Amino acid sequence: MATSDDDCEQIHNFRCVCGVPLREKPFHIERLLFCQRCKDFLVVPSLPGSQARKPDFSIDTERLEIRILRRRDSLAVNKIWSDERNYEFEISPPASLKEVKVAIKQSKVPSGFRKSHRLQIGGFCREGGELIVTFSLQFYALYYHASLGFMVANGQQGRGYGTEALEGLCRLLHREIKLERIVAMCDPANEACIKVLKKNGFRLEGVSERFFHHDERGWIDAPIFVLLREECSRDVDVS
Repeated sequence: MATSDDDCEQIHNFRCVCGVPLREKPFHIERLLFCQRCKDFLVVPSLPGSQARKPDFSIDTERLEIRILRRRDSLAVNKIWSDERNYEFEISPPASLKEVKVAIKQSKVPSGFRKSHRLQIGGFCREGGELIVTFSLQFYALYYHASLGFMVANGQQGRGYGTEALEGLCRLLHREIKLERIVAMCDPANEACIKVLKKNGFRLEGVSERFFHHDERGWIDAPIFVLLREECSRDVDVS
């Protein structure tokens, strides 16, 4: 958390977007922080004495526009989150429109994100604007680490959208806010999800025993996949 208190070690000086002088250890350079003065998020600049910038959680890939979900996207999100066909490997039930709106509100930057540490991100087709894939990101350790889950719209699966969207999102997070570690867990029977993760360079780190409970299959051990910043690759085959 950025601070201007005198007891903070004066190593890297910079200014918030609101103009207040701040200082942090070099470790925080190019990382996401929260300014207590303006109550907004910033990315610490690398040049001492320069002004920070606001984070840009958006990126375009070949076919998709990836950005934070907004209230006006609620119906499109609900179409995916309420579709029972998308829940074969999920332990939670399909979401209601009210739950969708709450999730999007809790993801709003800066107010919702500051409290929830969660972002809801969507991948929209650049031709036509259809919502194709959604991501739920939960941040930890002062925004250095995050876990993610994703869902591809029924009817759009098997066309490389999930792989393309995840590649763009990981590149964005590693480049924009210097995220060190992204973790994903899934049902071991969800071969399509595992394929998408592996195509994007995620590697199996371990297994969390009895992590999911299925009404018919009982306890399920969940594989833990991880992608570190230096492992993020731009060369991903989306086919």
